[in-house]
Amino acid sequence: MMEYTGTPGVQGICPAGWHIPTFAEWCTLLTFLDSTYYCAADNAWHEDWALGAKLMESGTAHWMINENNNASGFTALGAGDRTPNGDFGYPTVYTTLRPLPAIPRPRAPGFRLVHYDQAIMGGHDDKNFGLSVRCLKD
Repeated sequence: MMEYTGTPGVQGICPAGWHIPTFAEWCTLLTFLDSTYYCAADNAWHEDWALGAKLMESGTAHWMINENNNASGFTALGAGDRTPNGDFGYPTVYTTLRPLPAIPRPRAPGFRLVHYDQAIMGGHDDKNFGLSVRCLKD
């Protein structure tokens, strides 16, 4: 996704004029929507139920259960993940959005949206999993 570079703001797989957001850029969005959200790049998962509903696409086209009324304009779709052995799973259950990692390590920060409690959780996942990426306009 990053075209073999770890440079913040890299275009990577994004179209011209867009880039892969950094962890700090994700935190800016999340704390703008909820100033009380704990956005830390540690190894613990931090959950916020109200914030998840603000980011998820409304309705059930891409989510198993979703009764929120998204007013933020950010429309995260349920996408699941790809496991290290190549299997795909849980496309309407959750999605994990991966920012550009700040430092190389086996586990990378991400933000997971889950349908059943419409929460967002920030934490770390194994880098061997295929996760979703959103592009940010420059």
